[in-house]
Amino acid sequence: MDVEQHREPSDEGVQSDDGSENRALANMFEQTVSANATPVDGVATFDAVVDSALGVWVRLFVPTQLDGGSKESGSKSAETMPLVLYFHGGGFVALTPDVALYDQFCRRLAAHSHAVVVSVCYRLAPEHKFPAAYDDSFTALEWLNSEAAKSLLPPNVDLSRTFLCGDSAGGNIVHHLAVQVAESKDLGPNLKLAGLVLIQPFFGGEERTPAEVRMQNPAILSIDHCDFAWKAFLPPDATRDHPAAHVFGPHSKDLRNVAMPPALIIVGGLDILQDWEMRYAEGMKEAGKDVVVCFYEDGIHVFCLLDQTAPTADKMMLDVASFIATHSQFPTPTNPVASHSQFVIFR
Repeated sequence: MDVEQHREPSDEGVQSDDGSENRALANMFEQTVSANATPVDGVATFDAVVDSALGVWVRLFVPTQLDGGSKESGSKSAETMPLVLYFHGGGFVALTPDVALYDQFCRRLAAHSHAVVVSVCYRLAPEHKFPAAYDDSFTALEWLNSEAAKSLLPPNVDLSRTFLCGDSAGGNIVHHLAVQVAESKDLGPNLKLAGLVLIQPFFGGEERTPAEVRMQNPAILSIDHCDFAWKAFLPPDATRDHPAAHVFGPHSKDLRNVAMPPALIIVGGLDILQDWEMRYAEGMKEAGKDVVVCFYEDGIHVFCLLDQTAPTADKMMLDVASFIATHSQFPTPTNPVASHSQFVIFR
């Protein structure tokens, strides 16, 4: 499948404090790679169109050592795999699953968690404002039950152990999609949500938090970047207290009676969003949800993407894999996340 016809151009650059574009950093996020059915690091990749009219497509990451054998031979592994539906970041305005950093990250996620990872390309703002990204993400979730998906997924994938996972704006999507499923959506008898993984999720509000005031020159993500992204994504004339951004704000819904699966929230100590993320975790806990937070004190925004073999990023990957293992009754990796009776785990 040629995904280029479904790619939307983005004019959002990575800017320095003086407004000039940091071309080296921008190139890291703009470089794309093709899907590769030949396994790389034990993981094969395939692209598939979900909705050609909307331009929604996915990249599948399949661990070949646990893929259940070839469809031609009809062989099947005795060990089943969970599925991770992944949503990329980019402030709702940029990036796609075939960006090299996301291709590498989802490949590592599939290998470490022994899971099929399906990375979603949703429509971007400002051309496609709220709720386009949420609608497209639900369309991708429904697609997992389709005949087209079944023809690509290995026979031993277990859709009853589906996890929603995403970073930054993708983490925001994870929350809203889980609420949507819990409130009104029937996914059928086989597809069930086993857990949520929100990696430095993109939340916000009109208030400036202490971290936003304190961190004058944050790496990667600034207040200006956040304000631009919310203005591009939210409905015209909406403020950042819109419930899409401010989940536990003045206009948000009461989640106490909304059944949601356990959640792992990743927070970075050098991330300008950290206060919003911790407030989200507190709000989820107060609403009676099963939540654990892993706090990485030296983590900048999307640290897990920028240097994926660094000790902190590697530790985070093991924590995510452990969470998936714990909540899918799958063999637990080494160095697991600490007891989920703890609310905040400092890393």
